[in-house]
Amino acid sequence: MNYTWNLLKKISEQTIILAAAIIISFSGVLYLSNIPQNVLGWFFPAAHTRTEIQNLIIGGVQSMDTLTTAGVTNKATIKLSEDRKIGRFNIGETNLIYEGVGKVEAGIDFNQIEVTNVNDRDKSVTVVLPAPKLSNVYLDINQSGVIDTYKKGFGAHVERELQDEAQQEALRMIKVEACSGNILEASLAQAKTVVTTILTKAGFQEVEILVKPIESNGCSVK
Repeated sequence: MNYTWNLLKKISEQTIILAAAIIISFSGVLYLSNIPQNVLGWFFPAAHTRTEIQNLIIGGVQSMDTLTTAGVTNKATIKLSEDRKIGRFNIGETNLIYEGVGKVEAGIDFNQIEVTNVNDRDKSVTVVLPAPKLSNVYLDINQSGVIDTYKKGFGAHVERELQDEAQQEALRMIKVEACSGNILEASLAQAKTVVTTILTKAGFQEVEILVKPIESNGCSVK
């Protein structure tokens, strides 16, 4: 009889403990459901992955060239001449004046952006931009061309060769002028503005932009 009574008493105690645990758990769920979402967000912040931020930036620049963020149009006037000789005697000269109008473009590769820190609680993010570089240098053939050619004496018919040489020299000078005019710096400033605008619209209140050093060969196009 005592054994049966003790068994029933033990079962009752376990039942009471289990019931109490269920009630406490249920009450906890109800309590948490009534906590404001911003408080829950403070304790359990939703994590944005670095990949999500990178995709957000890349998606935001799809309407523009993903590399070009700056461009300048320059003009170069080239004068070339070639002597015609017999032995050591100059018997003629061919001259050519060429005007080249070209455009130089520079930018960063948005696919190489690195996100080093994301804080959802403070709504802050740190982004590292790759170094800017020239992306394209070309002549506008509709605005470029030979201005004048003239010969002295028995000048050779080398106008075509001189024009090809003048085009290459014009491109070189246009690129040099763009680089001396800080096109890489202008490209970088524009890239910073684009990235900051995209992330600000996405809800980030503090956007820190870091930049990798500009490479010594950044102002060259292969």
